[in-house]
Amino acid sequence: MRTLRRLWYFTVYIFRFSKELALANYQVAKLVLSPRLPIRPGFISIPL
Repeated sequence: MRTLRRLWYFTVYIFRFSKELALANYQVAKLVLSPRLPIRPGFISIPL
């Protein structure tokens, strides 16, 4: 019973991880391939 539960949790984990990985890759590809980058590069000064 314990082994089946672990197998189930592992299967759910693999599916969730694959979904999140695919979504992250899609977001990065969308940023890279878009004609206008929605980022503003610059320097940030933080007083010490």
